[in-house]
Amino acid sequence: MSRASFYRCITVDHSGEKPVLKLNSKGRPGHSKYYHGGIIQDEQIKELLKSISLGEGYNYGYRKMAYCLRSKHKIYINKKKVYRLCREAQLLKPAHKRNRKAARRLARNRIVTAPNQLWQGDIKYGYIHGEDRPFYILSFIDVFDRTLVGYRIGRNCLAEHAGDALKQGLLRRQLYNRDEKLIVRTDNGPQFTSLVFAAICDELNVEHERIPPKTPNMNAYIEAYHSILEDDLMQFMEFESLQDAKRKLDAYIQFYNKVRIHGSLGYLTPEEYHQNYQRGLLPSIEIRL
Repeated sequence: MSRASFYRCITVDHSGEKPVLKLNSKGRPGHSKYYHGGIIQDEQIKELLKSISLGEGYNYGYRKMAYCLRSKHKIYINKKKVYRLCREAQLLKPAHKRNRKAARRLARNRIVTAPNQLWQGDIKYGYIHGEDRPFYILSFIDVFDRTLVGYRIGRNCLAEHAGDALKQGLLRRQLYNRDEKLIVRTDNGPQFTSLVFAAICDELNVEHERIPPKTPNMNAYIEAYHSILEDDLMQFMEFESLQDAKRKLDAYIQFYNKVRIHGSLGYLTPEEYHQNYQRGLLPSIEIRL
């Protein structure tokens, strides 16, 4: 209620002790007016609403219904009354259920000095020419040694699939029942903001953090990997089926981890770099991100 309406409704008792709130409502008139001045009864408006819902407005909400009454039938009516009439005529659509999101832990500046301290995850989409449809690749990379630790390829991408790729990486690196928490950094895709993925991270004793919107530089290592994947394979390769895409991508990921050298790793492969660190053959370094 506006301030003016509130004070217009207040009257003072004769005793002068306390203001009393009285709503001076005249009741509902039971009709509306046309723009040209005629009158249309509420029951007639309900019939118009039913005809709209059976025609072009089969999927309209009450706001669009109100617009149709004003624009096409030239009825002077607001959306609140249309909402009431739609409710009485049982024409309201079920309200959309809002998906709850996990509490956001914002990514912060970190210093990485060893493997399995910080992983980055993201999604890249490809195209299956033989089926004329897209597919997705969800990947997790270790920031320290650039090893692709876990991935999943499929036609759709759900929070459960992100959890499967994360579990694959933990199993490969034998990080289950580890005291020190692994940090996983992702963007704000729906797979990563869901309560399902948050529950998986809690179950695996993983700390999940998300980068702020429009800051891909904070997820630079997985973005760089996807750029390499595009340059080395995706732009030259045509996939006939999802199975064909999985076979070729599996082979490429083995090549990336075990054969492809990286200038930033001293011209070693990711697995060689990881093994040399485990043996104590590498000097201590700090990666700030």
